[in-house]
Amino acid sequence: MRLRKVMIVEDEALLALDEAEVVRDMTGAETVVVHTLAAAMREASFGHVDLALLDVALPDGEVFELADVLREHATPYVFVTAYGLSDIPFQHRAAPILGKPFRESDLRSALSILLVPPVRPRTWMAHRMSGD
Repeated sequence: MRLRKVMIVEDEALLALDEAEVVRDMTGAETVVVHTLAAAMREASFGHVDLALLDVALPDGEVFELADVLREHATPYVFVTAYGLSDIPFQHRAAPILGKPFRESDLRSALSILLVPPVRPRTWMAHRMSGD
């Protein structure tokens, strides 16, 4: 997956900067850091976000409405939160969850899940035509 723009939704400024650094290192993508749900909703409404890292609890609410919008745009997202799976609405439980606190290697692993496309099995015809 080639990313152009990654939105980081995080109310802790230092953590957001650390996340942005890892994202840029792994993807080369532009990062947009927002600290409130309202700012994140404005950014997502433009539809030009390729991936989002979402802190669940923000000063002006939880991000599940934002996750709905991202899902409607087929934009992948990772929850970065101290919340457990049972706190995540059912429709969002397929998204990766990176538990706080986390190590840089944990963030890199979570991002890797979304950056590596799934392997599609080769069909018999493709196999036959390639001469394998």
